[in-house]
Amino acid sequence: MASAAAGPDDTVIDVRNGRRLGYATFGDPDGRPVVNCHGGLMSRNDIALAAAAARELGLRIISPDRPGIGLTDRLPGHDIVGWVRTDLTDLMDALELDRVCAMGWSAGGQRALAAAHVLGDRVERVAVVAGCLPVDDPRRRAELSALDQRLLRWSEDSVGLAKAFFRFTRLLASRAPRYLVKTSAAELEGDETGALAEHTAWFGKAMAEGSHDPAGQVDDYRAFGAPWGFEPEDVAVPVVIHHGTEDRLAPVAWADALGRRIPDATVTIYPGVGHLIGVTRAREILESLTTP
Repeated sequence: MASAAAGPDDTVIDVRNGRRLGYATFGDPDGRPVVNCHGGLMSRNDIALAAAAARELGLRIISPDRPGIGLTDRLPGHDIVGWVRTDLTDLMDALELDRVCAMGWSAGGQRALAAAHVLGDRVERVAVVAGCLPVDDPRRRAELSALDQRLLRWSEDSVGLAKAFFRFTRLLASRAPRYLVKTSAAELEGDETGALAEHTAWFGKAMAEGSHDPAGQVDDYRAFGAPWGFEPEDVAVPVVIHHGTEDRLAPVAWADALGRRIPDATVTIYPGVGHLIGVTRAREILESLTTP
């Protein structure tokens, strides 16, 4: 399937195996580099609303699409460690980035931790935003939202159903983003509903590109549900964890559990905040990456 259309913030490069990788850049073009690992069902644009804050803080956010998402070609069968060793390493080498910070929202959190594990001292700090524990354990998977449980099950056992859902998601995101916002608001808390409605165009674009290739989204969900390939205890760089008490997609208890397992972790809990923390608390999250 052809890639999505590139925009003014986007670049597409060649990576190994004859594939193409797309990424967006936000913030200060000469700033401290931060690799953003986008959330599930989203794309490189999930961090776009933080561009102004990144610029003010002197951060250059580099946000790649994962395989089969948006501007990036598929890499069937990839896992999160393999993604770091292929796409992310190729991207950093192409941009001549010796060291970066890494951040990830929701399902992107484990990708950011994988970057720290694989790349070692090439990663300075990590921010995990409304992130997850490994969900290959059925008991922990049962703590996810009903939608994520269903999509994981379909992506693993009923691929046709999963692809049909992702096609429908893209249709809504492209042609009826206000309706998509309305249906998504059921998973949000308090003033987050208004924040999502305010940014309907952003949400629709990020979701449409996230579901551009249904097969790629199946690959992404399979990687999300698979074993990480490392333990949280193996992450040897400072990690800051941000989580809201009212998160209905990733339980807040996971933040403390993850923090206890990572040797150098700081956990910040936001009372009354839900899963849209990546939007409503973007500046605080980015500030946590500027600490020496």
